[in-house]
Formats: sequence, structure tokens, C-alpha cells
Amino acid sequence: QLTGSEVLHREIFNLIKEFDGIEYLDIGIKGNDNEMLREMMVDSYFLDLTESCKFLYLDVSESVCEKITPEALHKLYKNMADGSTKFRNLAMKVFDKDQCISFLELIGIIFKDDQFYSNKDIEVYELKYTNGSLFSYSLFDGYLEIMIDGDLFDFGDGVFVILLHETRDSLEKAKKRKGFARIEISPE
Repeated sequence: QLTGSEVLHREIFNLIKEFDGIEYLDIGIKGNDNEMLREMMVDSYFLDLTESCKFLYLDVSESVCEKITPEALHKLYKNMADGSTKFRNLAMKVFDKDQCISFLELIGIIFKDDQFYSNKDIEVYELKYTNGSLFSYSLFDGYLEIMIDGDLFDFGDGVFVILLHETRDSLEKAKKRKGFARIEISPE
């Protein structure tokens, strides 16, 4: 947590995107800096951050991420899929349902009436609590995994993750997580 003036905080956040070789970047904001970071967190800044690290965790309020467009996520997703970036893992503590649905549509996946539709060769798994309520979905597209918190669809926001599995073994282990159940995907 940073303390000090807003000017100092802006300078630090602008410097972060200039670094190269950061493994793990965790941005967590408390108090008044939320508004400042919300102003800065536009597509270009977000994509710059993903170019300066391998793992980005945005531990911030939904309003901070509201300017990150589905198109920027799509660009990051494509870059991760084709290997043109060193970036491997995005985790957002709070992400908006409409942004998520729009992003999924850009990659050829429709979520409607609690069902996934796609003509792509993807696998979808769900993880449920012991009481049967939904905990999360994991969508696998090649070596990429998209994890979506069940709350995102039920309540309008929730955790959102894009992860690139670097090995076949890692991918297969992810699909065999305890409690995972594969669900059917309907064609569009």
C-alpha cells in the first residue's frame, strides 16, 4: 500500500509499465487511489502492464477495471495464444458480467441462459460447492484456460482469470482438478 501524494502514486504507476522482466505484479488499491487508478486503467495502460510482466493480479474494485474493454482482453488473449507475448496469467478480483460476455463473444463463445455455445473446439468444466451451487467455470481453448467465478454470472461481477498453461502436463492436471465436471457445449 502506497502512502503519500497522488502525484507520487501517478509517477509510480506510470513507471511500472516501463519495467521489463517483472514476474509477478499485484496491484491492490485502497482508499482514494482507486479513483486515480480508474482514470489510468485504460486499454493502452492495461496492455502496457501486460507487456512488462508475466503475471498481473488486479486486486481492485470493479470501477478500476471498467475501462478495460473486451477488445483489449481479446488482443491479450490472441497474443497469449500465438506466443507473441511473455505474459502468462491475468487475474482480476472483480470483473463485470457484460464485459465478460462481450469478451467471450469475441473469442467465439456465447453464454446465454446459463449455457455455453460455441463452434470452437473448447472444453468447459464447472466446479460446484458441496451444496450444489456453482463455484466457477473453467473454459479450455488449446493451452489457454479462462476461469470465471460463478458470482460473475449470478450477481453481475466476480473473479476472472486468463491463464496460459505452458505444458501439456499442466493443462491435463488443470482439467483433472478435484470436483471438476465437464459440461456439454452446444453449437451456436
